[in-house]
Amino acid sequence: MKLYNDSYFSVVLKSQLEAFGACYQRLRQDVYAYQSIWQARQYLIGCDVRIRHGAGVVAGRARGLAPDGGLIIETEGGPQTVHGGWVEV
Repeated sequence: MKLYNDSYFSVVLKSQLEAFGACYQRLRQDVYAYQSIWQARQYLIGCDVRIRHGAGVVAGRARGLAPDGGLIIETEGGPQTVHGGWVEV
């Protein structure tokens, strides 16, 4: 039994691909176009965090996003940028 109509599926897929294409074109024109939007939605900014990753643990206060997308953590030794790991708040 089919749960969807093929023509409906095609319309939805086409709509999603067009929306993705528009976002992709904006991103290609200005790679930093979404940074302020993304940063505004970061609930971690200003929070004390611990990031567990392959090289150990980074602990400090989340300060923002680096241009390459990493999370900037203000540690006792100065700012560090982390690109992956388990976050504890």
